[in-house]
Amino acid sequence: MDENNNPIQEPGVQNTQNNGGKKQSALSIVSFVFSLIGLLIAAMPCGLVALITGIIGVAKFDPAKNSGKGLAIAGIIIGAIDIIAGILNIALQIVA
Repeated sequence: MDENNNPIQEPGVQNTQNNGGKKQSALSIVSFVFSLIGLLIAAMPCGLVALITGIIGVAKFDPAKNSGKGLAIAGIIIGAIDIIAGILNIALQIVA
């Protein structure tokens, strides 16, 4: 123990923090992953899935049980960007 009654840690050993037993929200992870896939591959379908699952994830978020609300919000934002980019891509292909 050091002078503050904290256990002395071995060099090279990382201290991992427990998130209080909270589980990562599955809907927030799905939303974020689909939004990133939408940026790379298929903007419209993946963006729509990301937007819907993100909205549901934020609506069902329980801070006492879950973590990951930020991922759901990021999924909503990037999913909306995916959809807008897909619409612009289609419009530019029609005009050209």
